[in-house]
Amino acid sequence: MESNLPHRRLPVVEVLKAALLVPWENLSRLFTALWITAVLLAGIDVVSDNWLVNFGFVPQMVLLIVYGAISTLFAITCHRIVLLGPDSVPKHGVLQWSKREWRFFGWGFVAYFYMTVISALIVALLSIVAAETHIGGAWWKWFFLVAWLPGMYVFSRLCVLLPATAVDERRDMRWAWDVTRGNGWRLVAVVGILPVLLWVAPGLLMGRFLVLDILLTLLGMVLLVVEISALSFSFRYLFGHAPLATETAAVEEAG
Repeated sequence: MESNLPHRRLPVVEVLKAALLVPWENLSRLFTALWITAVLLAGIDVVSDNWLVNFGFVPQMVLLIVYGAISTLFAITCHRIVLLGPDSVPKHGVLQWSKREWRFFGWGFVAYFYMTVISALIVALLSIVAAETHIGGAWWKWFFLVAWLPGMYVFSRLCVLLPATAVDERRDMRWAWDVTRGNGWRLVAVVGILPVLLWVAPGLLMGRFLVLDILLTLLGMVLLVVEISALSFSFRYLFGHAPLATETAAVEEAG
């Protein structure tokens, strides 16, 4: 599957269009394969937002790990359906834990770790600058934006390890950095900006009514499929150098 062709620019708009079509073109298969993990994730979201807000650090960390494990199963199922077709996963999706799931979970942790550490270091540096120059107030919003972008850049380039692992490719960080060369900021648009845009509106409405929270959380599962699909298409385009139109058609035929 690997190619020696030169790196090409990722067509961000086409990737997003294709990803937005995935839930609708493959609704029946995705629903059957994802409903169990989606309900578990939605349940954790609703319970944590309404009843576990004041829980201690340890229970919240345990819940976060459980959420991450279920998200791993959800994401691998989605990646495999988009990239390998509907027959690549069991009827109700990937529900068993294996070495592949450990690798996926591990790469996700590594990507988030780098993003968090880089952002924290930049925030610390900017805090020192702000203290020395007496800058505060509205400027802090710009500081946090500046702190977020470099971390998100590294995170986005490492994220291609997730779909690669989902389809049983064994890759490393050097490969991820090489295959995404010249497309770092385009991947930020797909992996970083898209989730913010998709989640900001539902997030503003959360916490008002329990029924509304449940509906918004289920909507969030659909948006999560879009995000994962966008990463899948990005990986397939960058790694396989296949025309995106071909990939979209393949997903539509699989539905």
